[in-house]
Amino acid sequence: METRPAPTPKAPEPIFTQPKAPAPTKTPSQIAHEVRDRNNSMDLMSSIMGAVDRRDGGNNAAMPRQTPDVPLSRREDFAFDAVQPGYGTSKSAIDKSGTLRPAGNSPDISIADHVDGEKSVKAKTPWTSFSGPPVGVDGKATGPLVDNPLYGKDRIVTNPSRDPGIGVVADPFDIQRELRTTVKPGFDDTAVLRTAPRPQPLWTPTDEERAIMPHVGVDPAQSSFTFRERAMVNSARDNEYLVRGPIREFDFSQGGPDGGLKPLSKQEVIEEALKRAKS
Repeated sequence: METRPAPTPKAPEPIFTQPKAPAPTKTPSQIAHEVRDRNNSMDLMSSIMGAVDRRDGGNNAAMPRQTPDVPLSRREDFAFDAVQPGYGTSKSAIDKSGTLRPAGNSPDISIADHVDGEKSVKAKTPWTSFSGPPVGVDGKATGPLVDNPLYGKDRIVTNPSRDPGIGVVADPFDIQRELRTTVKPGFDDTAVLRTAPRPQPLWTPTDEERAIMPHVGVDPAQSSFTFRERAMVNSARDNEYLVRGPIREFDFSQGGPDGGLKPLSKQEVIEEALKRAKS
């Protein structure tokens, strides 16, 4: 009698099968339109709630604004210079008392004015730009090394909640809402490189900036962009925060040629500022 091999036992059915991730079906343009619609609804509701609050006596406006407890960083090559060398534009700088002071103190300069960054505004702005974590103006530096020298080799780090004298702090949510809703004149004109000789070329976003666009409601497929859209993208790219007024509590580190950072004490910062003032 012929003998047959015993059948191979079947492997047990898996208890759980990891589902396959669905293929992406939305284009960047579709995502941008959805985000824009959502933001428009949110801004409209915020406007309605603000009007109701004002009608009822502005109770919410009387509530103290919370100061974010988050380390903010600013990358610098000219931390002690109130005018940017090579460009002639005013900027925040560390003075002889060791205080980081904005270029100006005009109450008329809005968040949108500052982020848009026209040269005529820079000397009057009471705001200083920082980035939130991960530490780095470009939003990438997570350790002690200076990862992108284009943003400056030195680093200033502050935490608003630990500086009792600090002014208003605008976080990325505040900034994006202001940029979306402001009626700043010329903000919806086509963005050009203002510092270039006429005829000024159109502002052209980088690949990194195009990837950010859908998430702030800007369609990257457009042939040109407005100053409003450019400001929204640039601010989101840098994970920008704005601090109003002088900043007295901060840590300062000098960047070395190897990319490392050397922390300076407050007294060393003051001595460095005095030395720069004499030179």
